[in-house]
Amino acid sequence: MSKYKDTSQSVDILLQLLALGTITGAMLIAPNAVQILDKPLDLLLNKIDDREKQRKLSRLRSYMKAQGLVRGDYDHGIELTKKALRRIKLLEYKNIKIESPKKWDNKWRLVMFDIPESKRSARVGFTNKIHSLGYQILQQSVWIHPYDSKDVIAKTVEHFGISEWVTYLEVEEIAQQEKLIIRFRHLKLV
Repeated sequence: MSKYKDTSQSVDILLQLLALGTITGAMLIAPNAVQILDKPLDLLLNKIDDREKQRKLSRLRSYMKAQGLVRGDYDHGIELTKKALRRIKLLEYKNIKIESPKKWDNKWRLVMFDIPESKRSARVGFTNKIHSLGYQILQQSVWIHPYDSKDVIAKTVEHFGISEWVTYLEVEEIAQQEKLIIRFRHLKLV
């Protein structure tokens, strides 16, 4: 793993933990922070001793301050900046996925949109994202998926700022359903 990727991953983990309140800013820079962070950072720090872990956390804290992701100090705690919150939100967006239920509920989820040309980059980004989530095109600007994905689509729509041009529907019946079941056979609907 490259040094940049290692640092970036470590920063992402620490920011998410701070945002969730799992650790406080004071813990991040406290001398005993290594024990608190052992499990979340285990994958990144598991091959080094406690002194080196403490040094690494100190470097990460300094890096995060220099990048404008956190502010504050030991006495007053560390606070996430707007830049950090945007980074966390982007990370959450990148990691969203549609959960597979144990059994399909026999409903289809349709996403229809008519995003204007002035929002072309948002339209392309949105289309790419729903495709990566497993949606398949039904017809122009109409995409379909068998699993509940209302929250995932809502977050994606919010990310691109296109809520006024996107509609999410759940339907129980659809023409040529047998063909759609075959198209989604990798999900083992039946």
